[in-house]
Amino acid sequence: MHLRGGRRYGIAVSWREIQTPEVEQDLILFDGDCVLCSHWARFVHRRDKAMRFKFVAIQSEYGRSLAARFGIDAALPQTNVVVVGGRAHFKSDAALAILQALPGWSWTSLARLAPRTLRNALYDLIARNRYVWFGRKEQCWATDAAFKARIVDRGEVPPPRTPFEQALGPAFGGLAPAVQAAHQGGALVQLRGEAHVAGAASPVAAWLCSWFGLPRDNAVAAVRVIMDRRGAEEVWTRWFDDVRMTSRVRTLRPGFVTESLGVLIFEAKLAVEQGALVMTVVGLRIGPLRLPSFLAPHATAIESADSDGRFRFDVDIVAPLLGRLTHYRGWLELEEAEHSALRPIQIDQSSAAPASAR
Repeated sequence: MHLRGGRRYGIAVSWREIQTPEVEQDLILFDGDCVLCSHWARFVHRRDKAMRFKFVAIQSEYGRSLAARFGIDAALPQTNVVVVGGRAHFKSDAALAILQALPGWSWTSLARLAPRTLRNALYDLIARNRYVWFGRKEQCWATDAAFKARIVDRGEVPPPRTPFEQALGPAFGGLAPAVQAAHQGGALVQLRGEAHVAGAASPVAAWLCSWFGLPRDNAVAAVRVIMDRRGAEEVWTRWFDDVRMTSRVRTLRPGFVTESLGVLIFEAKLAVEQGALVMTVVGLRIGPLRLPSFLAPHATAIESADSDGRFRFDVDIVAPLLGRLTHYRGWLELEEAEHSALRPIQIDQSSAAPASAR
């Protein structure tokens, strides 16, 4: 998977910190082929008197596995990474998080007063030219015994559990193969299919749908879904013809997930019923503010598999007083994101792998 220009298959990559509780802590992932990056690792090693940080070269087996988990191109890394406090930090945020942990360097936190976009623009300028300006290593850079002792290479790490795997636990195994595959895909997955959409029941409801990108009334809409998995979070971008909707899914607690749509944060209860995944909205927040239950929409999403092994979805959202916002149902088939092209994958009962267009 290759990323270019801060975008991944048309999806902007923000490189904001993400939750990674399953990844080893106090770990610095760096480009071992880059002279500048290797000197940076040695700089940290010499000043980290408490021996807190460990180092992983992206070119190692363990490093490549971590890079894939974080959406980094191991052949031409766009960023170094540091994992601290259960969160992964990227680009300028990673450098500042490391410096602030070193004795005598806490003053560098002042750099956070500068906008992240400005800091990362400078970081990207150096990153793009690092091999030309500083050179590329062709020999082993870990010659110092003390430094070598802090290098970590554990082989390939197992893929992280997705929010739905975490929330459902053992019950996840009771889902139909197509539904399981939808929530066990790689770091970046694309799906295509069709949906029948019953639109809003009132002008006000239609305005809300337009504001949040919910699909409009359409007898047959072409559907495209991109699921971008980074650590404990999934970013879902869906297109219904030319209408785009993006949301973020996280595990809330066992049996529950949250889905953020702009400032709206929906809390959904999960259940497995005869191989289908049933998600029911049980709460709504606007940022940190929880709304009374009578103001929360009545929404249910059902993911199942048909007799041909295709993934099917049925989503119905009704708002109090306003009536139906949208009701869409249809099917999806999987395409795998691979570098700059998309390669179709055969789907059968045992390995079907589409995802929901919720």
